Amino acid sequence: MDIVEVLKTLSSSYGLTSFEDDVIKKAEELISPYADGINRDKAGNLTAFKKGIEGKNKVLIATHIDEIGLIVSGIEKNGLLRFSTVGGIDLRILPGMEVMVLGKENIPGVIGSIPPHFQSEDDRGKPYGREDLYIDTGLDYTKLKKSVEIGTPVAYRSRFTELKNKKFASKSLDNRASCAAMIYAMYELTKLKHKWDVFGVFTLQEEYTMLGGKTAGFNTDPDLAIVMDATFGLQPGVPKDEGFDIDSVLTIARGPNLHPGATRELMHIAEEEHIKYEIEVTPGMSGTDATGIQISRRGIPTVLISLPIRNMHTSSETININSVINAGKLTARYIASLDENYENRFE
Repeated sequence: MDIVEVLKTLSSSYGLTSFEDDVIKKAEELISPYADGINRDKAGNLTAFKKGIEGKNKVLIATHIDEIGLIVSGIEKNGLLRFSTVGGIDLRILPGMEVMVLGKENIPGVIGSIPPHFQSEDDRGKPYGREDLYIDTGLDYTKLKKSVEIGTPVAYRSRFTELKNKKFASKSLDNRASCAAMIYAMYELTKLKHKWDVFGVFTLQEEYTMLGGKTAGFNTDPDLAIVMDATFGLQPGVPKDEGFDIDSVLTIARGPNLHPGATRELMHIAEEEHIKYEIEVTPGMSGTDATGIQISRRGIPTVLISLPIRNMHTSSETININSVINAGKLTARYIASLDENYENRFE
């Protein structure tokens, strides 16, 4: 498997929260060769099913596939677009950014702002407000209205860039990197014997409502859930106790949102497979799909694997491709270790 090409395909596709259809289609094409069945539920989640040898138990792998972005809130007579944000976006990074307006046809644009020449000395030191920013597509009002309406999503537009030392930068690596890792896990499982049925779910709307994780947990009713998401890579401004080295480790979360016994078993498998990890202390809700899955139905034992990413929620998120591979390997080996005595092992 060319995991770099998988990651490039996923991260280059568009799929804002509640507008995920484009990237879901790409994900289906990529994971289908390693699945026994594919379906979409009423919420829109894409599920890839892989039959286990025994089929008495079920394990869910959940990775959210949506991304943050913008949404058109106004169309001005001069052809400029006003917008609101979808998900956690820092307005300070937006001026000058390239975007794609996802109307009836995709229209490239740039985000403009008030030139510094027309700002007061006091205003130059302040961050822009949303009212100071706009999207310029180059089209006039009449032509723009034929393709764009209020509520049209707008995505970051960036190149998938290969850096040095196996690092790559792109938009939406949170959480397309984990989606690529799940595809890699399903690929690895084709070479392993596993007793449990596997449900790999690309979940929707994690960035805002966590709808996909909640419904995935309910619909699959698994005996165990493995959630994969992004976490903070070490960089200037990220505290050392909250950031992780993107070159060397995954993280395994511990806290009240995660099942302690299942987490210890995951750590044991990582050590057996010589996959480096660090504990990510999660004292409250994890802010991931694990939050909704854990309390679904009668309660679902849940573990969380995270991939460190620099420049979170920007158009240049950065990851080491080894994190994707190792997360996929760890997930597959963990699933292959599961048997009918899992409840005793998790105690």
